[in-house]
Amino acid sequence: MKIVIILILVFCLNLNSQNNETSALKFTNYDLLKGKDLSKIKKSPNKLVNGKREGKWTIWLSKTHFETTNKENIFYYRIAKFKNGNYHGEVKDYDFDGKLIAKGNRVNGNWDGEVEFYFDGDLDKSINYKNSKKNGKFNKYYKSGKIKLIGVFKDDKRDEKWIVKYEDGKTKSSGSYIKSEKAYSWVRYNKQGKKIEDIFYIDGVIKDIETAFKSINDMIISDIEKSKIYFSNFKKYIHENDGSEKNLLLLMIINSNILMKESKYVEAEKIISKIYELYVKENEKFSKIEAEANKLINIYNHQKEITKRLKIEKEILNILKVSTENEVFLLPYYAKIANTLNTMENYTELEQILFESNINSIIDFDKISLFFDTFNLLYDNKVPKRFYGNEIIELNTGMLDLYYLKLLLNFDSIEKSILKQNIQNLEKLNDYYKKRIESLNKIGVKLNLDYIDKERLNLIKSKL
Repeated sequence: MKIVIILILVFCLNLNSQNNETSALKFTNYDLLKGKDLSKIKKSPNKLVNGKREGKWTIWLSKTHFETTNKENIFYYRIAKFKNGNYHGEVKDYDFDGKLIAKGNRVNGNWDGEVEFYFDGDLDKSINYKNSKKNGKFNKYYKSGKIKLIGVFKDDKRDEKWIVKYEDGKTKSSGSYIKSEKAYSWVRYNKQGKKIEDIFYIDGVIKDIETAFKSINDMIISDIEKSKIYFSNFKKYIHENDGSEKNLLLLMIINSNILMKESKYVEAEKIISKIYELYVKENEKFSKIEAEANKLINIYNHQKEITKRLKIEKEILNILKVSTENEVFLLPYYAKIANTLNTMENYTELEQILFESNINSIIDFDKISLFFDTFNLLYDNKVPKRFYGNEIIELNTGMLDLYYLKLLLNFDSIEKSILKQNIQNLEKLNDYYKKRIESLNKIGVKLNLDYIDKERLNLIKSKL
């Protein structure tokens, strides 16, 4: 069985014509095959014309599927036609039981058209060739003869849609390739036809929805046509798997950026307006909770009732845990509670809240920069209707407060290496923020260039 599999594989690779001038006698010398049953071998004239093979030949093949006259190495044989020394016409390979192993056609030495491979007498797979390269349909079969796998090759690389089938004909899995790398949506089904898995790929790499969004959005600058194809498939993937308002918002952002890149400003502006409508709708509850909470906190601050303020702050945090999907944006509220507890010298509870804030993990600043990209669409002097800067400033302030309190208390769980990385990320993000602000300032929107609390930042750096 292993020998037959090796034969099939090497047959695929052995695409160059054999142009040696071995004498006809060596290939008609059946004495080389003493001990083998020769009754089923198909004999050929094996003529040489001007030292070149011509017409029909029978050729001995080694275990690795190359021509050989070494009797110790002869395992298979080939019946092939030649013209002027090159393979030209039908080629068939057999084992010594007379079973067909492979058959195909060559033109001037090159494989051309469909090549079929057999296993134990049954058709195993078929591959289409052009100029000795895999080009066109590829089929693999069950022993019953039913199709197991359908695919396409382009210049020896997997391309387009590939489908794996159960023996009853139902789809088992399907997906696309681009130059042998998985692309777009890859889906698996159970035997009842129910979808059990759907994974999105970009250039052979698995992507979740947010990383796929970022990759396609970045692709717009470097390869607009490629980004449009990926966007079309990503859109289908979203609608079939998770058409939440949040994900529809991501699709709209990509679409608007593609239109901007193509200078279709009017169409892009319409989509940008819808983006803001969706954002306001999605965050209306959050904004109302936040505004009411801040109002109550201000009342308690003025009345100096710190215990009641702490109670409200905790209530706010619990409410916001339900109303926001990104835990990063809860950090300012953890910081408010932590600062209050520090003022009250309630260090036991302070340690609990610092631990709960999980500030030791590396903050995903790609998501924060995505926050900028989403709500500050600065392409070709297009100005958003509102600049969402306060949220970022509050986030930064809260993070720095939590860092500072942990260092101040010599908190056991603090990982200074992680903290250093987060500080570097913050400074890097600040530079990104400044570039955004500079762009806005040029077109008349006046905002501060820095959002980092430099005094607090320097205090933290001094303790690292």
